Amino acid sequence: MICQRCKENTATVHLTKIEQKKKLEFHLCENCAEAQGVSTANEGFTIKNFLSEVADPEEVKTVIPSEEGPPPCPACGLSFQTFRTTGRLGCSDDYEHFKVHLVPLIEKIHNASQHVGKVPKRLTTRLERLKIIENLKREQEKTIKDENYERAGELRDRIRLLEEEMGSTS
Repeated sequence: MICQRCKENTATVHLTKIEQKKKLEFHLCENCAEAQGVSTANEGFTIKNFLSEVADPEEVKTVIPSEEGPPPCPACGLSFQTFRTTGRLGCSDDYEHFKVHLVPLIEKIHNASQHVGKVPKRLTTRLERLKIIENLKREQEKTIKDENYERAGELRDRIRLLEEEMGSTS
């Protein structure tokens, strides 16, 4: 691909800019990119550099320990230091092997360590009702064990009502 600016050299810098919900792509040679103020220095991606952009430097030290870390993965030989430098794991065994070091890192970046996904809007009400019914059934079992049969009967009636409402809206 030829540089869009000088139309002479091979484009080696590819930029994507999103402006007012429109995607603009630029393909420039190294000289034109530098003239536009785009740095072409290849520093490489590191988790530490990424975190330093989004977090407090003191927090980065707690997420990425300064020590060498655990021994290399027995399956692929990847060291934790290499992962920290490249930001990529070598095999599926690395998740378990480096778990102690990865979980705090993932929690820091995503504010959670487990993906919960999204629920389609049309199912939100139904799922909420199912959760309520599930909780009521647990409470009902507990009240039966405690021999509070009057409360258990009230819970039973409420569960039936919710189940009937769900049945009519399906």
